[in-house]
Amino acid sequence: MKIRAAQLAADADVDVANINAPGQIVISGELAKVEAAVGVAKEYGIRRATMLNVAGAYHSRLMESAYESLVPCSDMFRCNRRLFL
Repeated sequence: MKIRAAQLAADADVDVANINAPGQIVISGELAKVEAAVGVAKEYGIRRATMLNVAGAYHSRLMESAYESLVPCSDMFRCNRRLFL
């Protein structure tokens, strides 16, 4: 399943955003490209593909510009050692 989803993502020019569980893989990217990927998923042997109602294409390369803008601010914060496992 991972290989088929990765190939679909590459062909559709979207990103594999998360692997929630075996057989449950999330893709992310431009809306039209994600819609197109969902439309052809069965051709890749993917049994079910569903659009999710989300606020943005988080966990995709579309967020790189936000990352680049926020990196200089990261020096303003100090991360403490975690308090729980």
